[in-house]
Amino acid sequence: MNQLKSVYLRRKDTPLVASGLIFSQTDKQRQINRLGRGWLVLCLACGLFQFSSASRASVQGNRLDLAKYQEVITDSTNGVQTAGYITDGFVDDDSCWVSGNSGAHWAEVVFPFPVAVGSAQLAMGQKGSSPMTVFQFEYLTNGSWVTVPGGAVSGNTNVERNIIFSSAVTASAFRVYDLLDSPIRIRQMALYPPN
Repeated sequence: MNQLKSVYLRRKDTPLVASGLIFSQTDKQRQINRLGRGWLVLCLACGLFQFSSASRASVQGNRLDLAKYQEVITDSTNGVQTAGYITDGFVDDDSCWVSGNSGAHWAEVVFPFPVAVGSAQLAMGQKGSSPMTVFQFEYLTNGSWVTVPGGAVSGNTNVERNIIFSSAVTASAFRVYDLLDSPIRIRQMALYPPN
C-alpha cells in the first residue's frame, strides 16, 4: 500500500478542490478528517464529489478502501496501541492495534450507513510474525453477527491476507473475530466494494 499516490477529488460543479484527500496525509485531509468519521464516504455516496479521470490510475486496481478513517470499536486495548490504528491507512508495526491478553478478540468497523463489501484485506502480526491463525469476518444484521460467506479462515500463517467473499454483503458494521489467538495485532483492515 505504500506505493499509492495522491487521489484527486473534484466537486462536480467546481474545479479541483483537494489533492491527496484519500491516500496521503496533507493539511486538506486533516481538515476533512476533523469534520467527522464517515464524511468522505457520505460525500462520495451522495455524489457531492467524484473521482477525476486522472486520479483513477493512482488508485491501486481502482480499489477504494471503504474502511479507511471509519470508526473502529474493539473488545480491548493493550497500552497505547488503540483501535484507531486499524483504519488509519498505514501498514506499519508502530501503527497497529494490540488486543488484551486473554479471551476472544474482535475489531469492528462502523459505517454511517450500509455499504456493499465484496472483499477484505488484513495486515496483522508484528515484525513479519505472529499472525492470527483462526479468524472470521462477520457482519451485523438484525442485531446479530453473521459470518460473511467465504469469510472464515483457519490455519493461517500469513501476516497479510486477502479474503474474497463468496457473495457481497451489505451492512453498516463489519468485524474480524478471533477466538484463539491472544494478544492479536492488526496493522490495517481494509474493506473493498464488490467488483
